[in-house]
Amino acid sequence: MLSRIYIPRCLPVTTINKSAQCVCVCVLVCVLYILCSVRRGTQSICTKNSGASTITDFMQMDISASTRGITILLIFCLCGSINAYPNGKVEAACSTMIPEHGASAQTSTGPYSLTVSKTTYSAGEQITVSLSGSSKFEGFLIQARSGNSATPLGSFAVADNSAQTLTCTSANSAVSQTSSASKSNVQLKWMAPSSGNSDIQIRATVVQTEKVFWTNVASCTITYNSTSTSGSGTSCTSASNNSFRISVSFLFVMILAMAIMWL
Repeated sequence: MLSRIYIPRCLPVTTINKSAQCVCVCVLVCVLYILCSVRRGTQSICTKNSGASTITDFMQMDISASTRGITILLIFCLCGSINAYPNGKVEAACSTMIPEHGASAQTSTGPYSLTVSKTTYSAGEQITVSLSGSSKFEGFLIQARSGNSATPLGSFAVADNSAQTLTCTSANSAVSQTSSASKSNVQLKWMAPSSGNSDIQIRATVVQTEKVFWTNVASCTITYNSTSTSGSGTSCTSASNNSFRISVSFLFVMILAMAIMWL
């Protein structure tokens, strides 16, 4: 019964080992809680005089302990699971561009940059985009955005099988990795939308390892120009996203505190 409850939530992880870890931790929390409840219930049983009431009270206590243990197990799995996708199918992160790896984004300046072949564009024009850095990386998510908008603009084309296009708000509006194999650079083609006149930036989230990643890595601003104009290639790296996010460790402490208070 328990496996049917927690395994579906714990499966979207990077490896089978991570699934096993999630299962083991969930089961351990549940078993420890039930054992504590049984121990306390047994102590209270010893104070009773009637054998019939002893058996009845024990059964009630055991059912109550199991129910509460399973409840804690469900809460832990729902709040503490790790959703990571080594195959790059990260459409769930299209809006935030933040991976669900059970960790917060790095607050330091990342070792990665986005280079663009032109600093101006016109409708339908193609621009070469390169992601590279001083350290290798396992994953990435790249979009073109205007200002603070969360809507990706234009479309991408990939050069090799290390990258794939994704459908966020429209077809091919984002690019991600196809595997967690280490990469030193990725080159793409971005095609400007046929309508619209806003300045844009190419933005990326770059995952160095499962727990180490940078968000809001950005290119220089690419300025809209109604007439095609050549521009020089430029490399720009923005500061990482410093927004506050609750980590799995914090959630675990909160859940553990609640369990202790419940005992």
